[in-house]
Amino acid sequence: MIPLVLFTYNRTDTLLRVIEAIRYQTKMPDKLIVFSDGARVPTDDGILNVRKMLHSIDWLDTEIIERPKNLGCAPNIINGLTTVFKDHSQAVILEDDVLPARHFYEAMVLMLEHYSANEQVFAVGGYPSVSKAVANYPYDVIMSPRFSCWGWGTWAERWNRIADDLEQR
Repeated sequence: MIPLVLFTYNRTDTLLRVIEAIRYQTKMPDKLIVFSDGARVPTDDGILNVRKMLHSIDWLDTEIIERPKNLGCAPNIINGLTTVFKDHSQAVILEDDVLPARHFYEAMVLMLEHYSANEQVFAVGGYPSVSKAVANYPYDVIMSPRFSCWGWGTWAERWNRIADDLEQR
Protein backbone atom coordinates (compact mmCIF):
# COMPACT_ATOMS: atom_id res chain seq x y z
CA MET A 1 0.00 0.00 0.00
CA ILE A 2 1.34 3.40 -1.00
CA PRO A 3 -0.43 6.16 0.91
CA LEU A 4 -1.15 9.56 -0.54
CA VAL A 5 0.14 12.10 1.97
CA LEU A 6 -1.41 15.57 1.91
CA PHE A 7 -0.12 18.62 3.76
CA THR A 8 -2.59 21.42 4.48
CA TYR A 9 -2.70 24.81 6.10
CA ASN A 10 -5.64 27.23 5.85
CA ARG A 11 -6.43 27.41 2.13
CA THR A 12 -9.98 26.10 1.73
CA ASP A 13 -10.33 27.28 -1.88
CA THR A 14 -7.35 25.36 -3.21
CA LEU A 15 -7.88 22.41 -0.88
CA LEU A 16 -11.40 21.87 -2.20
CA ARG A 17 -10.03 21.59 -5.74
CA VAL A 18 -7.26 19.22 -4.61
CA ILE A 19 -9.72 16.95 -2.76
CA GLU A 20 -11.96 16.79 -5.82
CA ALA A 21 -8.94 15.95 -8.00
CA ILE A 22 -7.98 13.16 -5.59
CA ARG A 23 -11.53 11.83 -5.69
CA TYR A 24 -11.36 11.36 -9.47
CA GLN A 25 -7.90 9.81 -9.84
CA THR A 26 -7.64 6.94 -12.32
CA LYS A 27 -6.13 4.85 -9.52
CA MET A 28 -7.24 5.53 -5.96
CA PRO A 29 -4.86 5.30 -3.04
CA ASP A 30 -5.79 2.84 -0.32
CA LYS A 31 -5.20 5.53 2.28
CA LEU A 32 -4.99 9.31 2.51
CA ILE A 33 -2.85 10.63 5.36
CA VAL A 34 -3.30 14.35 6.03
CA PHE A 35 -1.13 16.60 8.16
CA SER A 36 -3.14 19.73 8.97
CA ASP A 37 -0.81 22.44 10.27
CA GLY A 38 -2.03 24.57 13.16
CA ALA A 39 -2.93 28.24 13.12
CA ARG A 40 -0.35 31.01 13.39
CA VAL A 41 -2.89 33.14 15.24
CA PRO A 42 -5.84 31.90 17.35
CA THR A 43 -8.38 33.74 15.21
CA ASP A 44 -7.54 31.83 11.98
CA ASP A 45 -10.90 30.37 10.94
CA GLY A 46 -9.30 28.91 7.81
CA ILE A 47 -7.81 26.09 9.87
CA LEU A 48 -11.21 25.14 11.30
CA ASN A 49 -12.78 25.22 7.84
CA VAL A 50 -9.98 23.11 6.37
CA ARG A 51 -10.37 20.51 9.10
CA LYS A 52 -14.14 20.42 8.66
CA MET A 53 -13.58 19.82 4.95
CA LEU A 54 -11.05 17.05 5.67
CA HIS A 55 -13.38 15.29 8.11
CA SER A 56 -16.12 15.27 5.45
CA ILE A 57 -14.10 12.90 3.22
CA ASP A 58 -16.10 9.69 3.44
CA TRP A 59 -15.10 8.01 0.17
CA LEU A 60 -11.51 7.15 1.12
CA ASP A 61 -9.79 5.76 4.22
CA THR A 62 -8.42 8.98 5.69
CA GLU A 63 -6.18 9.60 8.69
CA ILE A 64 -6.01 13.23 9.76
CA ILE A 65 -3.24 14.49 12.00
CA GLU A 66 -4.23 17.91 13.35
CA ARG A 67 -1.25 19.91 14.53
CA PRO A 68 -2.16 21.80 17.74
CA LYS A 69 0.19 24.67 16.79
CA ASN A 70 1.73 26.04 13.64
CA LEU A 71 4.91 24.24 12.64
CA GLY A 72 5.33 26.01 9.31
CA CYS A 73 5.48 24.41 5.90
CA ALA A 74 8.92 22.74 5.93
CA PRO A 75 8.80 21.41 9.52
CA ASN A 76 5.26 20.08 8.98
CA ILE A 77 6.39 18.17 5.88
CA ILE A 78 9.68 16.92 7.33
CA ASN A 79 8.05 15.71 10.55
CA GLY A 80 5.05 14.31 8.71
CA LEU A 81 7.04 12.27 6.22
CA THR A 82 9.37 10.99 8.92
CA THR A 83 6.25 9.80 10.77
CA VAL A 84 4.72 8.23 7.63
CA PHE A 85 7.92 6.37 6.82
CA LYS A 86 7.88 4.59 10.17
CA ASP A 87 4.96 2.51 8.84
CA HIS A 88 5.21 2.77 5.05
CA SER A 89 8.04 1.97 2.64
CA GLN A 90 6.99 4.58 0.08
CA ALA A 91 4.57 7.48 -0.28
CA VAL A 92 3.11 9.92 -2.77
CA ILE A 93 3.10 13.51 -1.52
CA LEU A 94 0.92 16.55 -2.28
CA GLU A 95 0.40 19.95 -0.73
CA ASP A 96 -2.94 21.74 -0.55
CA ASP A 97 -2.07 24.09 -3.40
CA VAL A 98 -0.88 21.47 -5.90
CA LEU A 99 -3.68 20.35 -8.21
CA PRO A 100 -2.94 16.84 -9.48
CA ALA A 101 -3.93 15.64 -12.95
CA ARG A 102 -6.26 12.62 -13.19
CA HIS A 103 -3.40 10.16 -13.71
CA PHE A 104 -1.11 11.68 -11.06
CA TYR A 105 -1.35 9.01 -8.34
CA GLU A 106 -1.25 6.16 -10.86
CA ALA A 107 1.84 7.64 -12.54
CA MET A 108 3.60 8.16 -9.21
CA VAL A 109 2.94 4.54 -8.20
CA LEU A 110 4.25 3.25 -11.53
CA MET A 111 7.38 5.40 -11.30
CA LEU A 112 8.02 4.42 -7.67
CA GLU A 113 7.86 0.79 -8.74
CA HIS A 114 9.99 1.31 -11.86
CA TYR A 115 12.79 3.26 -10.14
CA SER A 116 12.77 1.48 -6.78
CA ALA A 117 16.02 -0.41 -7.47
CA ASN A 118 17.85 2.64 -8.81
CA GLU A 119 19.57 4.14 -5.76
CA GLN A 120 20.51 7.24 -7.76
CA VAL A 121 16.86 8.30 -7.92
CA PHE A 122 15.81 10.06 -4.73
CA ALA A 123 12.27 10.90 -5.79
CA VAL A 124 9.85 10.85 -8.68
CA GLY A 125 7.83 13.90 -9.57
CA GLY A 126 4.69 14.88 -11.33
CA TYR A 127 5.86 18.26 -12.57
CA PRO A 128 8.91 18.77 -14.77
CA SER A 129 10.54 21.88 -13.34
CA VAL A 130 12.50 22.29 -16.57
CA SER A 131 9.47 22.15 -18.90
CA LYS A 132 10.40 25.12 -21.16
CA ALA A 133 13.83 23.70 -21.83
CA VAL A 134 12.38 20.41 -23.04
CA ALA A 135 9.28 21.53 -24.91
CA ASN A 136 10.08 19.18 -27.82
CA TYR A 137 11.55 16.40 -25.70
CA PRO A 138 10.19 13.12 -27.16
CA TYR A 139 10.25 11.00 -23.97
CA ASP A 140 7.93 10.61 -20.97
CA VAL A 141 10.61 10.84 -18.27
CA ILE A 142 13.17 13.50 -17.47
CA MET A 143 16.12 12.78 -15.20
CA SER A 144 17.10 15.95 -13.40
CA PRO A 145 19.39 16.85 -10.50
CA ARG A 146 16.72 19.31 -9.39
CA PHE A 147 13.85 18.45 -7.09
CA SER A 148 10.29 19.59 -7.66
CA CYS A 149 7.90 19.56 -4.71
CA TRP A 150 4.83 20.01 -6.92
CA GLY A 151 3.57 16.47 -6.43
CA TRP A 152 6.13 13.76 -5.85
CA GLY A 153 6.86 10.37 -4.37
CA THR A 154 9.79 8.74 -2.61
CA TRP A 155 10.90 5.72 -0.63
CA ALA A 156 11.41 5.45 3.14
CA GLU A 157 15.04 4.38 2.98
CA ARG A 158 15.95 7.36 0.78
CA TRP A 159 13.98 9.81 2.90
CA ASN A 160 15.52 8.48 6.10
CA ARG A 161 19.02 9.13 4.71
CA ILE A 162 18.37 12.88 4.64
CA ALA A 163 15.67 13.43 7.28
CA ASP A 164 18.09 14.17 10.13
CA ASP A 165 19.91 16.77 8.01
CA LEU A 166 16.60 18.40 7.04
CA GLU A 167 15.45 18.66 10.65
CA GLN A 168 18.68 20.48 11.56
CA ARG A 169 17.94 23.32 9.11
